Amino acid sequence: MATNAVLRSASVIPSEPWEDHAMNQRLPVASDPVGHLDTWAAARPGALALLHKRRGRWMAWRWADVRREVAELSAALAARGFGPGERLALAGPFEPTLVLLALGARNAGGEVVAVSPDLSGQALLDGLSAAGAHHLFVASRDGASRAIAAYAGARAAPRLYLREAPAQRSAGLSVTPIAELFGEPRPMPERIEWDRLRSSRSAWVEEGSEWAEGLGLILERLLTHGQAFAFPENAESASRDRCDIAPVMLLLSAARAGALHDKLDQRLAPSGSLGRRLWDWAQRHAGRPGAHRHLRSHVRRIAGLHRVRAVEPAALVASAWLGTGREELP
Repeated sequence: MATNAVLRSASVIPSEPWEDHAMNQRLPVASDPVGHLDTWAAARPGALALLHKRRGRWMAWRWADVRREVAELSAALAARGFGPGERLALAGPFEPTLVLLALGARNAGGEVVAVSPDLSGQALLDGLSAAGAHHLFVASRDGASRAIAAYAGARAAPRLYLREAPAQRSAGLSVTPIAELFGEPRPMPERIEWDRLRSSRSAWVEEGSEWAEGLGLILERLLTHGQAFAFPENAESASRDRCDIAPVMLLLSAARAGALHDKLDQRLAPSGSLGRRLWDWAQRHAGRPGAHRHLRSHVRRIAGLHRVRAVEPAALVASAWLGTGREELP
């Protein structure tokens, strides 16, 4: 399925098959998101679909949970006037709530677009106008305050969806806490045990809506490949949370790939030291077994990258750290 079938103007994931057949399973699926989710929920009744660390604990959504919540969100959005011809803008870190809302919007017949969470004032007004979005989800409190301030007194404002009710509202602005979109009572995500967490084969994303193409890649992999995804609690804990998961796949932007490469490079000995000269020598002789493979494996393991077997977009694999390593899978 082309990515623009799930997110307008998104990039298409390369279609090279993975070597692990179980990870590359691609089933005949319906054209709508709930139809896709029905397929995966039937094929993998107890399998994990989404993982997210919240308040220091890993929480999990099974495929049946995702299917149910997407259907509820779709109906709730439709009841609020969202449907074909409408567009929902999403601003915030990629995590289950944002992904579920995007799927619900697509299932209701509308479109979704990722916008930078840092926009405010006139830049926010211009950005939503250019995107043609009349509905806006903002994940953070600061972002919600900026959106409310930007549209205060505006003649035309989007319907605003927030994680929680704001402290103050602006006259004429329709504000809906996300909790109101879910059916009652809403089951809590499952707290996942450590052994099941480490045995999961998840794709890892530590990005947000500032990477506009990223949401399309997530939805494509989730719907057409049944790929499970894991997300960190926040940007500050991303490195530690990645080590908890030890993902088998990375989805990351060029900017994030560069930052991650630099961060891992800093784990080596200082420039000019004996240890650094040893690494540089090993890099020049990377085709030989021995020191290069040992050092690379050590750094990748302490960064939680030792099980990575795929990186998307594939064009980003130009790093000694981000290249895949089948020999390091358990």
